Amino acid sequence: PDKKKYFYIGYDKDMDILEGTDFIKTDNIDEADFILCADLEEGFVDGMSLNLEANLAKAVTRGLDFLCANPDIYIVKQSGGMQYCAGYIGRHYDELGGNVLYFGKPYSAGYEACMNIFDSPNKSQILAIGDNFHTDIKGASNFGIDSLLVQVGVHRDVLARPGGLHALTSEYKVHPTFHIYSFGD
Repeated sequence: PDKKKYFYIGYDKDMDILEGTDFIKTDNIDEADFILCADLEEGFVDGMSLNLEANLAKAVTRGLDFLCANPDIYIVKQSGGMQYCAGYIGRHYDELGGNVLYFGKPYSAGYEACMNIFDSPNKSQILAIGDNFHTDIKGASNFGIDSLLVQVGVHRDVLARPGGLHALTSEYKVHPTFHIYSFGD
């Protein structure tokens, strides 16, 4: 049988995501069977080319699935700057009318894979640490493990306001088990 080909969006360093499989990378969207987006290099979204936009539009027309290996829309770097992630392009593809399959937080398959790596420890011994209600805190809650919200991340502006934590727990319908301002303080 023919090997499936994928059109890749992301860092070159993450190209090993399908290493050891029968999938073949192609730079031609017309040959691709699906799109794989692992993560985005800094500045990728700002410099997103018309060529990529055209390829995404063509992929939607062809009915290609978009596999998104990181559902985060963006992250906050230690410098305080923001960097877009694969979830941003996945959301864009969805808005174009394409089908997006997300992997990673908040979906349980990633947590289950970790449990298998560590020989299925007791969930009460696990703490998920993150700064994002949509992926980190929601994923921990969905999987039934404790979570620690780091407040200086993605939701830092909302959390800095009085009632910010309550507003986010109401919006996302999850509550972190614990929260700290940052690790450096």
